[in-house]
Amino acid sequence: MHAGTYVENISILGKSISLVGENRQTTIIDGNASDVVLTISNVSDTLATIRGLTITNGTGGMGEGGGLKIINSNPQILETNIINNLNNDFGRGAGVWIVDNSNPRFFDVEIRGNTSDESGAGIGCYNSNFTLQNVIISNNTIIGNGDGGGIYAWNCDLETNEVVISNNYAQRGAGIYFERGFVNIQSSTIINNTDMNDDGGGIYMHEDAQIQIISSILWDNSPSAIYLNESGNSILINHSNIHGGESGIGINSSNQEISFGSNNIDSNPLFCNQSGGDFTLAENSPCLLYTSDAADEEDS
Repeated sequence: MHAGTYVENISILGKSISLVGENRQTTIIDGNASDVVLTISNVSDTLATIRGLTITNGTGGMGEGGGLKIINSNPQILETNIINNLNNDFGRGAGVWIVDNSNPRFFDVEIRGNTSDESGAGIGCYNSNFTLQNVIISNNTIIGNGDGGGIYAWNCDLETNEVVISNNYAQRGAGIYFERGFVNIQSSTIINNTDMNDDGGGIYMHEDAQIQIISSILWDNSPSAIYLNESGNSILINHSNIHGGESGIGINSSNQEISFGSNNIDSNPLFCNQSGGDFTLAENSPCLLYTSDAADEEDS
């Protein structure tokens, strides 16, 4: 696609078609606030690619999706912005909506400024899996009594690496709301997320959720870094900087499994410009030491 703004609502149904823009700054698909901007349905080919686009101004049909809707499909999304989409009609997944055994992969993607009134303002996922690599999920908001400002996942497996989840808002699980399934969080930063219901600003584990956090930072999430609600949750944390330490993990019920390694720290990460949204670590950050230690352990 050549540079320009395309006012369209696009559906890719059952065909392995790639959409490649000139770059994300100049190639914009505008949904005109009339429907989901881009729907990908029944595309099993893992080589189907969305690249170099900005997907914006979408709104969900039937309460699902807004910017990008993925149904029973396995695309890869690269170098793309998914920004300023809205779903306020029992809305789920305003930025991205993933359902029906999908398995998309996101690389170098920004998901920002999306708004839902029920769940998953940034990303909503049901009965699917997804991978995030070098992804920013920021300033997404649940405006109703809903969950998962950044990510809402139910019965999903999620892999993250070098992901920043920041400045998201929800009633529960402002950064991540997770129920059933497995999340592997590697070398990621979850920061400045605000839970309006006093439960788990960074991560909210509802029930039967398993999360592994390695070489990551959870900092300045309100009111707590992590919250385990119902039974059957388990969490393992190593080589990470957790605000409040193990005490930063809230627990609502019994039958919860917490493995909090002695190699974790609770120390100001010393970002280069936290207030300006630059979460690069300063040269004297204490986090640089524990990430080096984690790498040494993997090599040994």
